Amino acid sequence: MTLDVGGVARGLLTWDKQEHLVKLAILILAAVL
Repeated sequence: MTLDVGGVARGLLTWDKQEHLVKLAILILAAVL
């Protein structure tokens, strides 16, 4: 799976804190898998 770093960075700025943590965890899992 390829990650759009710029898109992810912009997404992180707009996410609410709890949702940010959840999505970041999902992105990390997706990157590892």
